[in-house]
Amino acid sequence: MLKEPDKEKFDETELELERERAKQELEENLRVEAKREYQRMVADMREQVMNFMAENPEMVLPEVAEQFGIREHTIRAWKAHRTMGTYSRREEPEKPGAGDEEPLFAMNKKKQRRLGFVLRKRHTAFIHYFDKTPEGIICPHFWVLAFANGCPFACNPQNC
Repeated sequence: MLKEPDKEKFDETELELERERAKQELEENLRVEAKREYQRMVADMREQVMNFMAENPEMVLPEVAEQFGIREHTIRAWKAHRTMGTYSRREEPEKPGAGDEEPLFAMNKKKQRRLGFVLRKRHTAFIHYFDKTPEGIICPHFWVLAFANGCPFACNPQNC
């Protein structure tokens, strides 16, 4: 059994710990709510920009970015996501003729080839060091930014 002074000290410590837990829980709840509010604000801004661009197709992207105070690459990313259909239905407003468009990743391989590309899983690094230069080629070893399949340069000893 605890003595009376020790019990009071124990109760105070327990109360202090409970207050600290409650404070941390409140802070976490506020963080989560702030994140949700930020996501709602971004979704609203995205819709405003996309609707504005649809209403004003003659405006170029830098002008739109300057008018809304958003970086160009952010607007390009929004457009790409909308084109590919990667935004959820809940966030995407209904627009006339939306059923006519097919999301990029939903296309079959044959249709992708007709459009000039094929989506596939990457098996190599996006950026890698090329050190397999054949004999007789002047090109030294170099870093490759592998954005597509195959080498577009078609090097051979006769062309160098």
